[in-house]
Amino acid sequence: MGYRKDYEGGNLGDGFYLKNCGFSNETTAMKTLFERPLKNIKPLVDFSKLP
Repeated sequence: MGYRKDYEGGNLGDGFYLKNCGFSNETTAMKTLFERPLKNIKPLVDFSKLP
């Protein structure tokens, strides 16, 4: 007896995406590694707005 495998992930633009549930005809093999280009840009964090 089969079951639905509605999960998918990958690269999208400068980041990653994950689809889980719903209905998708694509799947991604378990333990698939994804990479994105290293840009060496530090995030700008406004520490005064943090709790």
